[in-house]
Formats: sequence, C-alpha cells, structure tokens
Amino acid sequence: TEEGATKVPTTTADRRASATGRQPSPAMGPPASGEKVAVISEQVEVRSGPGLNHSLVAQVPKGVVLVIRGSAPDWWYVQLPNGAFGWVERKFTAPVSLPPASG
Repeated sequence: TEEGATKVPTTTADRRASATGRQPSPAMGPPASGEKVAVISEQVEVRSGPGLNHSLVAQVPKGVVLVIRGSAPDWWYVQLPNGAFGWVERKFTAPVSLPPASG
C-alpha cells in the first residue's frame, strides 16, 4: 500500500481478480482495482468522497482515462493522469478495453 493512501472498500470482483490473478469478465462484475475507465460524459466531477455531498477536487473532460483504485456503490475511487486521487460517479465512465495480446 502506498504511504498515505486512503483505505477504500473493495468489491467481490476485486478479491476474485486478486485471488485468480485474472481480470474479471463483465459477467463477474465491475472492473477490478488497477483497471481503467474512460470519461464518457462531456465532463466529470472528481470529489473528495463517494457522494455529491463531498467537496469537488477536480473536473475531468471526456475521453480522459482514469485508473480504478477502489469502489463504493455507484462510485469509483480513481487516480487521475496527474497522479491525484478522487471519486467519480460510475455512470459517467466506461471500461477501457485493451487490445488482445499478440504473440
């Protein structure tokens, strides 16, 4: 764990991916910690906690890729490209699909 990192809830999919060493399939639930999502709305607000009552810490435009570090119901705890952390509503993001490995 990074020093000073916020402890965040994990999902069953996170534990399953960790236990198997595989990424979960869509049937297994949401993306696991470390996977990426892209902003699909014109702009998403990044908050200090998982709820609209938490303070706004940043705004991220459409197309920006965020790294999932944790989750809460309807929210992702993400790392922004500049290294900052915050919470975004899941409904404004979509999983980033990786190209198949060649070889």
